[in-house]
Amino acid sequence: MHVHIIGGGIAGLSLAVALQTRAAVSSIRVYERETSATLPRKLGHGLVLMANGISTLDALGCRGILDGSTPLRRVVIQGADGALLREEAMDEAFSVTRASIIEGLRARVSPTVIELARRCVRIRLGRSAAGRARVRALEFADGGALIVGERDLVVDASGWRSPLCAALNPGFVRGESRVTEIVTSTAMPSLAQELGETFVKTLLRGRGLAFGLLAPTSER
Repeated sequence: MHVHIIGGGIAGLSLAVALQTRAAVSSIRVYERETSATLPRKLGHGLVLMANGISTLDALGCRGILDGSTPLRRVVIQGADGALLREEAMDEAFSVTRASIIEGLRARVSPTVIELARRCVRIRLGRSAAGRARVRALEFADGGALIVGERDLVVDASGWRSPLCAALNPGFVRGESRVTEIVTSTAMPSLAQELGETFVKTLLRGRGLAFGLLAPTSER
């Protein structure tokens, strides 16, 4: 059996690691849309990794990915004027960069597993011998196509762009999110040091706005 994974983000790479280490699957390919030139610029910013994410890394034998990341000990929620609204201790949580997780997972799969510049744009479906829908081929942006064997497994981990969702649900349109989020990462060592192991969230009540600050590294 060959396993074809569309998308080389956290979900796709975690699956590849799990298949290799826990299921002893040797024939795996991850098709990532970014190129070697664009990938370093598309690894994302910071995020909060909670207990379920940490336990997943443990199960994959990848807890070491968190080395150098910031453990979060407390969350402070304040008003626009700086007045304290709520303060809580945090257990089993880390402030991490998405890049550190992606790079850590990539290092744990065989180099031949990941194929860059392989943006899957369309999936051709057919019918199995039992009459069920099955993937016949993956079509890529460069014009190439991959024929999928009868016993192969295809997993789409490409998120909202999912070509598999489009193939299985023609005409489906995703609704617009009710929440708009702007995320940025800035090199500010002094602010990172001041934040330390605290996640600060400022609520602008009555305006539908909130602003969060955390420091996944000692400089960012």
